[in-house]
Amino acid sequence: MSDMTSHTPLTTRRDTAAKRGEYLFYFTLILACAVPIAFAMWLLGALRITRSTDRGPLALAWEQANIVTPKIFWA
Repeated sequence: MSDMTSHTPLTTRRDTAAKRGEYLFYFTLILACAVPIAFAMWLLGALRITRSTDRGPLALAWEQANIVTPKIFWA
């Protein structure tokens, strides 16, 4: 049986920069879509006073984008 771990392809700096650019593109797109929804949810929570409004809508949208974007790249 041969050892396949010694000849693994190395990623170049260009590959990493391209992946980072693609990740930032999708992150920005998802964040832009999540902001209006997070604002609506935050506003409903503020009006009903049933939900904690200690974090703003941008923080909520950022959190959702941080959850969704890696799932796209893992799939």
